[in-house]
Amino acid sequence: MNRRKRSGAWILILGLSLYLMILTGCGDSSEDPVQVRPSELDQLRIICHDLAPAPDELAQLTVVVDGYSPGVWPTYTWTATGGSFPDTTTFNKGISVKWLTPETPGLYNVQVIGTLGGLADTSSTWVLVKNFQEINTGVRFSCAPKIIFNNLYFFGGYNNLSPRNLNFIGFHCYQYTGPGASNLISNSGVSGNPPTAGGYDLFLPDEGTAITGSFIMGYYAGLEQQRQDTWYFPLLALGGTRKNITNDSRGVMRKNQHTHPYIDPAGTRVVWQAELAGIEPDGTDDLSDIGHWDKVSNDTIYLTESHDWWMEQHGTDWVRVDRYYRNIRPIFTPAEDLLIYFVDTTGVFEPCLIDIDAGVPQIDSRRALMVSSTIGIFEASDIDVSDNTVFQWN
Repeated sequence: MNRRKRSGAWILILGLSLYLMILTGCGDSSEDPVQVRPSELDQLRIICHDLAPAPDELAQLTVVVDGYSPGVWPTYTWTATGGSFPDTTTFNKGISVKWLTPETPGLYNVQVIGTLGGLADTSSTWVLVKNFQEINTGVRFSCAPKIIFNNLYFFGGYNNLSPRNLNFIGFHCYQYTGPGASNLISNSGVSGNPPTAGGYDLFLPDEGTAITGSFIMGYYAGLEQQRQDTWYFPLLALGGTRKNITNDSRGVMRKNQHTHPYIDPAGTRVVWQAELAGIEPDGTDDLSDIGHWDKVSNDTIYLTESHDWWMEQHGTDWVRVDRYYRNIRPIFTPAEDLLIYFVDTTGVFEPCLIDIDAGVPQIDSRRALMVSSTIGIFEASDIDVSDNTVFQWN
């Protein structure tokens, strides 16, 4: 009997011990170690303000940094192949420093080494130090300058208006002739134009001989869509005759617009996007084709088709179905052996090609760049193209 009682006591003690071990995590009182995030230092780039500072002036250098540090800041050491840092104990140690540029214009390398504990990262960039001279063109808003045959050409708003002005109606091309003076290149000679109108999509190729643009003709505020013609203007230094290539006055409240012209460097051929207004006020039956003008022959032709129709049977009736396409943004390749434009026949704008042989577009060679009979290369690559896309040859 006594043995049974003692045995019962041991069972009670063992049960109590197991219960306490369960409550205390099996007797293990240690905690998981705290995970410490390591420091990180990643220098992305160096920014110089001004972008191209003048000689012997203070410029601001800043390094853009990504990373992490628990309460400790990186230190930086700046060096340059020219110029100096005014205070070597302070100014060349921060994330942003003052740099006294060299007295001699040129291209200089700037370097910064960042350190954080045992980490280090180095960044460098080239900075152009140069004297820039402001040129008073006599035109308040001047942009897109180009030097061609030692003459400065640029685009600007007529009557000293900027694009922000409510009365601004397009740009013109000018040739700089001296301080405060410039000659108007894109002078149509039409009464009231350019004083009341201007151009858009002006294009002057590098080393070009002429400019082209889409110019508003006979501007009238009451129109729903202004008339725009594609013009050709030779540069003054070379001589030549201006020409309204399209000279299209058709349309009532919505006038035809010939936009986005592109000219070859020799100035012998121009292509453009022709927007021909239909009778529907919402523009659903507008035609959008690619035009081509040859200076030598003075011939104008349209290279594309933008309207298709067929008959469909609906019950016992046959119904005509019309479909309209948009051909947009033509450009020549540098070799001038191809014309590239974009069309949305598949529902997505895709690039199309037309061969050019001896300066003549071969319309029968017209083709789209497709990966199948219904899917083009842009759709397959998930590239979204619209009328607002800017195209250029790279």
